Amino acid sequence: MKANAGDSEQHFDQAEWLGFLAAYRRLTGQDLGAYRREQLERRLRGAVARLGAGGLADLVSRMEREEAVRQQVVSFLTIHVSEFFRNPEQFERLRRHWIPRVRGQARVAVWSAGCANGPEPYSLAILLAEEGLLERSEILATDIDSVALARAAAAEYAEEELAGLGDRRRASWFERQPSGLFRLRAEIRRAVRVLRHDLLGDPPPGQFDLILCRNVLIYFTADGKARALDGLARALRPGGWLLLGSTESLTDPARYGLRPVGPFLYEAGETKLGLSRRGRRI
Repeated sequence: MKANAGDSEQHFDQAEWLGFLAAYRRLTGQDLGAYRREQLERRLRGAVARLGAGGLADLVSRMEREEAVRQQVVSFLTIHVSEFFRNPEQFERLRRHWIPRVRGQARVAVWSAGCANGPEPYSLAILLAEEGLLERSEILATDIDSVALARAAAAEYAEEELAGLGDRRRASWFERQPSGLFRLRAEIRRAVRVLRHDLLGDPPPGQFDLILCRNVLIYFTADGKARALDGLARALRPGGWLLLGSTESLTDPARYGLRPVGPFLYEAGETKLGLSRRGRRI
């Protein structure tokens, strides 16, 4: 590694860096070229130190030899910040404005993109259950990290991970296990399908009435963000809503066929009722 003049952090040598990107893509199928380099480097320095590797080349060699190391590196480079009902005002906005729009539908399709270990899609499932819509709903939970997805599929959480729920929801929707972990009730688990998906490399996994993709796009380059947004927009049904993170406002939503309807919230085209909501914010 080398330090650039005026920088307080060291940066990987360019040849070493490009070699790692190529090897990572070969070993995992994931292209890191659309991720912001400075954030990847910080995480990689942590991975090198934690795994006791001698540098990126040594890290690649270990990834080639050991599946466990390969999975650890993927997890190091994946963002896992999540909690139940994170930003509760957004879930209340969905309850007040999105739920009435889909209440009359025979089926409701929702996608939590970048779901980490599952609190977001399960929060959506709880919201839909509370509104009497769970049996008509299909919730897809995707992430690029297989380790995080395994936790999401298990649907078991430590008590401190349930802080955003409140006592009523915890008692209503979770069952304490002999291990001390809290497991979501079966009807909530059954409503959520867990799938590995790469926002930058895989086609949209369906058509949805609501997509949540929060605090994911900030880790992409401008080109990567545009690619991801194009896929997200194509996955929305006409009138479907896309909810982004609190630092991810779009400067040109019309580029993706979207229009703003609320803070960090965008709609695709006309509503399913055939009524225009252009310019109406909630």
